[in-house]
Amino acid sequence: MSPTEITPIMPFEDTAPPPKTRRFPEIIRSLRHKNYRLFTYGQIVSVLGMWVQSTVLQWMVYTLTDSAFLLGVIGFAGQIPMLIIASWAGVLAENIDRHKAIKITQSLGMVQAVVLAGLTLARGPDGGPLISYWHILSLTIFMGVVQSFDMPIRQAFLVQMVPRPDLGNAVALNSLSFNIARVIGPAFAGMLVVGFARWNPGFPGFGEGLCFVINALTYLAVLFQLWRIKPSPQVAPNINSRRGQLREAIRYARSSPHLSAMLILVAMVAVFGLPYLMLMPVFAKSVFNGDISVNASLMSSIGVGAILGGIIMARRKRIGGLGRLIAISLGLFSIVAMGFSWSQNLTTARIMLVGAGACIVCTMIGAQSLLQLLVPDEYRGRMMGLYTMASMGFMPFGNLFVGALAEKFGPRQALTFCSVVCLMISIWLWARMPAIRKSARATEEYRILTAANG
Repeated sequence: MSPTEITPIMPFEDTAPPPKTRRFPEIIRSLRHKNYRLFTYGQIVSVLGMWVQSTVLQWMVYTLTDSAFLLGVIGFAGQIPMLIIASWAGVLAENIDRHKAIKITQSLGMVQAVVLAGLTLARGPDGGPLISYWHILSLTIFMGVVQSFDMPIRQAFLVQMVPRPDLGNAVALNSLSFNIARVIGPAFAGMLVVGFARWNPGFPGFGEGLCFVINALTYLAVLFQLWRIKPSPQVAPNINSRRGQLREAIRYARSSPHLSAMLILVAMVAVFGLPYLMLMPVFAKSVFNGDISVNASLMSSIGVGAILGGIIMARRKRIGGLGRLIAISLGLFSIVAMGFSWSQNLTTARIMLVGAGACIVCTMIGAQSLLQLLVPDEYRGRMMGLYTMASMGFMPFGNLFVGALAEKFGPRQALTFCSVVCLMISIWLWARMPAIRKSARATEEYRILTAANG
């Protein structure tokens, strides 16, 4: 679809009153919009399958290689495409039908899960699973490319389902559903893998393969709901040249301190904060001497905290004070992450991870909400592409760096170093707050939001 085929009108009137046909509590107010409600129901099922697969895949890699560095390489391979592709995918999101594009990316995700399942359930010459580290690496790169297109397009698609006053709530609910699945998915994966290993030890890899099959099937839920959604028209970009569109978006972000600060923040957190997730199998096996069920319990603890963080953010109605909340949350994350890194038992470790999950989610939801709420609609796809590049595109360097640190000095020392850096980032953001506040309040979007929220 060319740019001229996209209807150049606002998808929603920002100050329009919400529909009165369905009533929902304020904390889930964005669900009163039918399209977003359908999308969310499908996403919950699909993300549950994603966490089942992700937990098993990380554990398989560490079991196959016994190397924190090679585990980091997998993280690098899966996310480096986002650094290369995501910003251009954001431009693409403004020039194609986002609804159709999401159907394609979700279908490709299902294909990857099917191939993983086939390789794991197939038998190699030694009678074990045919799948190898190199198979996992190749399929991870493939999925990284798919997600590089999917994420900015899906984030830009939000405004075609939800009006601007409810966008912050929609972002928070997206994270909430993601993290509810983070609690259930790893626990379910651990139960399946351990259960089938005990029930049928003569068929190694059966539980892992079944987890990949489950993930493939969950894609059907989101595809079914996508077919039912009837989104509003999307806004056409104001420059026809796609290269010019990206340059214009970068110039706009650089001239807006509130946007540039959030992009810098998420890039730094992606390098030094989010890679703590990649270390969970290392802590489970090498520090706490556990199996995949211990790894699952650590991941689920992060998920519990992330749910709490999602609830906190979903309850927010006003944009005022959001920048301060982001800075404080990141500072608290650095403290509890350091506490986890030196925990001497699983109980303390789980408690610290609940805190870490809550704080990092408040930080990331806050940053994305600020971007979503204050970016003009004609820049939305491109800005979400830049956000994806910053939040996910820099994460592979963090995974590689933290994996190498853990290999050389140990996981406790690696996470401690990252925690100190995160604390320094939060102090920098706090110092930038006056400029961020002044820039945000000067935007038309801020005035519309404050008027809509009274």
